[in-house]
Amino acid sequence: MKNSLKWALMLLMCCTCFVACDDDDDNPGTPSNQPSEITLKAFQKDYPNATNVVWSVARGYNVAQFNLQQSRDEMVVRNHAAYYPINSAKKAYTEVDLTWEQLRTEAPQVVAAWEAGEFAASVTTNRIDVEKKVYFEQEARYELEFDHNGTEYELLYALDGTLLKTDIDAENDDEGPCPFGIIEFIQAHYPNAYIDDYDQELIKDILYETVEIEVRKNGKKVEYNVVFKQGAHVISAQEIDEDDYNDEQILPKVIVDALTKINADRETWDEVYAAYNLEGKKLNYYAVFEIEGEEDSLYEISLAGDAKFIMHI
Repeated sequence: MKNSLKWALMLLMCCTCFVACDDDDDNPGTPSNQPSEITLKAFQKDYPNATNVVWSVARGYNVAQFNLQQSRDEMVVRNHAAYYPINSAKKAYTEVDLTWEQLRTEAPQVVAAWEAGEFAASVTTNRIDVEKKVYFEQEARYELEFDHNGTEYELLYALDGTLLKTDIDAENDDEGPCPFGIIEFIQAHYPNAYIDDYDQELIKDILYETVEIEVRKNGKKVEYNVVFKQGAHVISAQEIDEDDYNDEQILPKVIVDALTKINADRETWDEVYAAYNLEGKKLNYYAVFEIEGEEDSLYEISLAGDAKFIMHI
């Protein structure tokens, strides 16, 4: 999934320069960052062979960074991370560094997808950092980070090899997981959703957070960008698959006509989303048009089919 609409939704709320945000506590490993006995015992049970353990606190989590036997590189310090909600025995999220051979054994379809992709011929595997990410007991996601011609790339794959996201020159490295309150919201309102990605930005001192999730509906995958402002839900944007552009139950004719009026070439319809409020009421549609040699254009289309240019992104 691309990121243009995700950023555009936040820009719609407040157009200004982005300011970096850092939620991590300082001085990891100090006594104030030590977990409760409940969390510590859970960690020791989950990782009895952990070494070089350092604890910190971030976003409502006790975070353990540590090494395990057969780590990616014995000289790399703390290449595993486990996140536990404060005073909880239930692990919410993990990040694990993998070698390429470990990835090949654990997720061969991810390796196959990489080898069939555009970068395999020019980026050797020893230049790729591989990280496995898991929320609760959900299916793992695999992030491949590498440099190509001076540009940093991050590719996010599902276990079956599906490329979920490509980030170019990503600025929010090592953000960690969603705050636990957002995870609880997702679980309550989108049961059995997979959390693919989380991003945050400070805009005029207001924190905006976006979670990319997958939900299965009638056996079909549906993707959402769920946006929060200061921790409160603002909007959910459901991506419309291009195979469904002719299905009036999913993309009404009045919306298709409006999109066609903007540009009849459907190859330029880069992303189309339906926006919903928390109660599931459809608010409007957003569409990103991509034309070679030009800036991408974001439009808002009302339920009546009235189109309005919003911005270049």
